[in-house]
Amino acid sequence: MLYWSHQQKKDLSEAAWTRKKGGRAMTSKKDRILVAVAALGFLAAFLAGTMTTLIPSFHRLLQNPLAFVLVVLVALATSAALLLWAWQAGHRDRVAYVLAIMGAALLVVSANVVAPTIGWWGGTYLQKAPLLVLAVLTGVGVMGGFALLLAGYRWLANRSPKLALLVSGLILLVLFPPAVFLADQFALRSGTLAFGGGYTIWHDLLVGEGFFLALILLYEILRRRLGLPQAPHSEDGTRR
Repeated sequence: MLYWSHQQKKDLSEAAWTRKKGGRAMTSKKDRILVAVAALGFLAAFLAGTMTTLIPSFHRLLQNPLAFVLVVLVALATSAALLLWAWQAGHRDRVAYVLAIMGAALLVVSANVVAPTIGWWGGTYLQKAPLLVLAVLTGVGVMGGFALLLAGYRWLANRSPKLALLVSGLILLVLFPPAVFLADQFALRSGTLAFGGGYTIWHDLLVGEGFFLALILLYEILRRRLGLPQAPHSEDGTRR
């Protein structure tokens, strides 16, 4: 009788462990699918923006009213995949990560609508397709870059918050200026981009650095609002 009771408990324990393991496997598979969908959305938006610049005939496709619907669907699918990936039990830090990416991307979309409207940004690129279509494409495409940047910051912050801030400072002061100057000079000379209303490359540098700072600040603010610790932490917000 005692042996049977012990064996029953053992079987129940093994069954629970198997269900737990199976649940983890299903969650891992779901995560991979959602990340793949989001990555495809980033890539599709980036390629569409690149093709608009490099292939003269491609902008005609973006002028089709159906193109706006397609672009919106890509943006919604990408955002939905990210949100579903974030909103899972035991992964509170993902929520801060995804909301920071989406918040910074909304700032980029707003800038890509406002700046051309008030005459700060111009050029052949902005004349090739409806402004809102290009703005949304840019926003979705830049989400991929933000995701990589914030993933690096997040990884460093989990191990050494001071090191994460130091590396972020180096990116802003050392890497951003030459990258923005080279890219803007090339775009201005080719006519793809044009500045007006007193807007200069220096302003563009400040805008780009502002987006990066907004990304980091949003992430840190959201982490604190969610009650995640400031010390090195694991993905679910518990101290290591």
